[in-house]
Amino acid sequence: MSGWPAFHWSTVHSGPPLHDIDKDGVREIALATYNGEVLFFGVSGYMVINKLEVLRMRVQKDWYMGFRSRSSGSFSSRS
Repeated sequence: MSGWPAFHWSTVHSGPPLHDIDKDGVREIALATYNGEVLFFGVSGYMVINKLEVLRMRVQKDWYMGFRSRSSGSFSSRS
């Protein structure tokens, strides 16, 4: 296929979900990058729309401390 492999210039920390962003009945590959961009690639390997951008948010260190998990008790810091 002409557009594959598709490349981007950021770090990715999860597998890409599929979503029909342009409502044409065909699911595109959504790729969320470390930089806060959400990119959508069609079956051809080319981006189908302009990227979406998630604004950065300042998060306090150890923000999760004190929350309780439904399955494993509570979160703890890894040292």
